[in-house]
Amino acid sequence: MANYKTLSNDEAKQITEGQSEKNAVFQKLKENLASRNLGFNYDRNIGFVGVNPKQPDASYTMVAAPTFTEFDFASTPSHTAASIISYYTGDAANHIAAVAVISHNPLQIASLTLLEVGKDGSVVETAVDRKSLESQSAQEIGKRMSVAHLDTDDRKALNTSADRDDQMAMAAYVMNTLLSDSYASPLYPDGGQKLKTDAVISSKFANALSFRANLFDLGFEITICTSTSSNACSSCSSTITIGFAEATIDA
Repeated sequence: MANYKTLSNDEAKQITEGQSEKNAVFQKLKENLASRNLGFNYDRNIGFVGVNPKQPDASYTMVAAPTFTEFDFASTPSHTAASIISYYTGDAANHIAAVAVISHNPLQIASLTLLEVGKDGSVVETAVDRKSLESQSAQEIGKRMSVAHLDTDDRKALNTSADRDDQMAMAAYVMNTLLSDSYASPLYPDGGQKLKTDAVISSKFANALSFRANLFDLGFEITICTSTSSNACSSCSSTITIGFAEATIDA
């Protein structure tokens, strides 16, 4: 039985516009993605509210705000896609972004990049290419991921996490929803269905981040799901484990 419920699109949109947009970290991530010519369409936002059965006294709210940028599949070799994930629990919040480069021939993920705002206020990129994701273990990749930019006393552990089984179900829902929406599906010959076979790639990226959190003792882990997609057909669901939150929602 699921320990969460899916928000309506309007509710997810209102959270982004009413809370996330006021957050300095969210804005830094949004500005970074804008510099990559990636724009947002909040009408595609997907959100969830839930509790972890191991911590039933603490609830969470999570919203995925995917970018949307039209492209010509036949005439371009690849495109870039991204999402900003906002995670709220108690009086704390965390905002991260995931960026994917999607090659068109063959249709697959070429690279995945995590964007985090570091202690000095700059956006720090942690990129992993497809060759590494195919040939190396999550542990090997995670060991190379730096956490120095997160080493600060100004952040605190979040109150709760999404249950592992629940976040997997949410990730699948995000993927299926974005792959089938009216904005993206017309842009791909097959509606982007072939990208579902790349789930193993995005999952290894997620596992590497989880290993990083454990290896460097980032604090209380929270597992959330994100769709690195600019449109439904370029959607690649993944899960990302992070360890800290901003001190306050409106930091």
